Amino acid sequence: MQRKKTLLGVAYAGIILALFGVAALTFFPHKSDPMSLDSPSVTVASLNRTMSASRAKEDDSTADALAAQHQAALETIDKQRAKHEKTLVIPVTKFTMATFNVQGSSHRGGGASRVLRAMSLLQGNSVDVASLQEVQRNQRAAILGSYGGTYGMYPAMNAREGDAHNQVIWRKSRFELVTGTTRTYHYFRGQARRMPLVKLRDKDTQAEFWVTSYHNPASGVLGMGNQAGWRARNVSMQIRDANAIIATGVPLIIAGDMNDRNTYFCAMVMNTSMHASDGGSDNGGCHPPGEHNIDWIMGSPLIEFSGHVRLDNGVVNATYDHPLYFTQVVATGKRIRGQ
Repeated sequence: MQRKKTLLGVAYAGIILALFGVAALTFFPHKSDPMSLDSPSVTVASLNRTMSASRAKEDDSTADALAAQHQAALETIDKQRAKHEKTLVIPVTKFTMATFNVQGSSHRGGGASRVLRAMSLLQGNSVDVASLQEVQRNQRAAILGSYGGTYGMYPAMNAREGDAHNQVIWRKSRFELVTGTTRTYHYFRGQARRMPLVKLRDKDTQAEFWVTSYHNPASGVLGMGNQAGWRARNVSMQIRDANAIIATGVPLIIAGDMNDRNTYFCAMVMNTSMHASDGGSDNGGCHPPGEHNIDWIMGSPLIEFSGHVRLDNGVVNATYDHPLYFTQVVATGKRIRGQ
């Protein structure tokens, strides 16, 4: 009995010692325990720092990747733009431009033979494009019969008689017709008259430009009285049409018999960006050129003139009632895609 008590006492003592050991490990962890809360490597602050550093590395990596993608996209766009711009060219065409009122057959006899002499004058002076006025039916037929292989003509015979009196011609070997149309203005006593507006293209450089052939009504002829009011209306509409064409970026040449001197010039240069082949300016007001013509060749800003000539010799005076005017032109077209 005594022996059993002794054994039980030893057992209880062992259990108590074991409990103390567990308690000691629980409440007093060893300093080298990597999971100990006292260990510097697992404090809350150190865990936060570790997580922040990891996120920072991930954010930096993502930002770098996005920046690289953005830069690559910009470089691709620049390469494509450069490639596109290399394929674009600015076309230029150089030619001789004229305007000539050839005096219609109904105003002076021998109209067909006179217009052929006019064409000979144009060809002899290397004229490539011309605006002609008062070209009546038999005169148009003469041009087509003798010069149809050399010069194109619009509207040629494809208009009623009055609307066909103004023509634009061009050297076929150099230019091709892109568009042939008309604008309606006023002639004697306000009669509606269609006048040609032609777009031509240089076959070599592909430069395009517009050309007109206008004829505003004269005063004191054919018993028609003063036509200044109708001319003023025409000029107002011609200013409107010029500004509309200039806004498209295609060069424009306005040529013809305007039957006005300084009045026409000042109205055009002060209300458009047009300039005359024989000079003058709008710098500080209207300053007309010295010749005081009623026949004009005017160009938009993309047109350059040089070498303006007034041919008014004995042959011309004996055959027509207007001089022949011609000038050298450089027209700069809109950008086009290169070949």
